Amino acid sequence: MKRFMVLVIGLVFLFTTSAIAAGEPKKKDAAADPAKVEKKAEAAEKKADIKAATAEKKADKKAKVDAKKTDKKAKVDAKKADTKAATAEKKADTKAKVDEKKADAPKK
Repeated sequence: MKRFMVLVIGLVFLFTTSAIAAGEPKKKDAAADPAKVEKKAEAAEKKADIKAATAEKKADKKAKVDAKKTDKKAKVDAKKADTKAATAEKKADTKAKVDEKKADAPKK
């Protein structure tokens, strides 16, 4: 059992040190290659510009859709108001005719 534990500890130590050693060459100093740094900065700037343009397009599209909805709602509201006014006018005319007939009718 002791040998097994020693073997396991040795393997863990071996794998951790090899992983650390393998990871070190991948880490490069940013100042070592300024061309890559500049390229990355340009790419990030371009990406930000594209993102801003896309957001602006979405905002414009949303504004157009909202404007259309508002216009449509205004038309519907105006039509409802006209219909309501016409109905009220018809009711008033009908009431006036009924009142006129009652006034013209002979009293008993």
